[in-house]
Amino acid sequence: MKNFFVTLLFCVLSSIVYCQETFHAVKSSINGGRFEIVQSDIARRQTFKIDKYTGKVYVYVKTRDETKPFTWEKVYWIGDIYEKPENPNQINYQLFLGGKAISDCILINIYTGKTWLLFTDSETEQDFFSPIYE
Repeated sequence: MKNFFVTLLFCVLSSIVYCQETFHAVKSSINGGRFEIVQSDIARRQTFKIDKYTGKVYVYVKTRDETKPFTWEKVYWIGDIYEKPENPNQINYQLFLGGKAISDCILINIYTGKTWLLFTDSETEQDFFSPIYE
C-alpha cells in the first residue's frame, strides 16, 4: 500500500513538472530570403514581418474593417531617425523575441551592432522602436 502511494505521488509530481510552460527565445534568420515572419511563443500579438535588408518591421494586427480583418502595421522608429543600411542589397537586420515577456523584442543591425527595443504607446497602442544606447 505504501508503494502505491509513493508511486502515485511520483506520477502526480512528475506530471506537474512536465506541464510547466517553457518559453524560448525566437529570432529571425541571418540566412536566406529578404523577408521573414517571426512569432513569439508568448502571444499571437507578437507576430512580426521583417525586411531583413532595410530593418523595416511590421506587426500583424486585427483591424475594424470587416472586409480586411487583419493587416501588417508598420512599427515606427524613434530616437535615431530610421537609418539607411550600409549594405542595401543584403541582410542587415535581425529581430530577436525574448522568451519571457512581450516587451523583450529587439531589432539589431548585425554589422554596426546598433539595437532598438520595442515599446507600445499606452495611449495610441502604436508600436515603436527606441534605441538602446551603449
